[in-house]
Amino acid sequence: MYTLGIPDRQKKRTLGYLKQNYINFEENPSMNGFFDLRFPGMDEEEFRNIVNRLKQQGVTIIGADSQLTERKIILMIFNN
Repeated sequence: MYTLGIPDRQKKRTLGYLKQNYINFEENPSMNGFFDLRFPGMDEEEFRNIVNRLKQQGVTIIGADSQLTERKIILMIFNN
């Protein structure tokens, strides 16, 4: 399952966008100041598209999925 960490200050923007676009996700509290979004049943290409669309909306992505290698996470978040 793919997971993203999002700052709490961007929660309203993030959830609004995901709900408006009918994207299936689960919200979970995380560390202070952050919340996790999980995307059940999503493949890697769909996940990358969601990351890119959220970034276009001005959402800061803090972390990504534990199934991806650390190198892929860094490349995906910072180079896309």
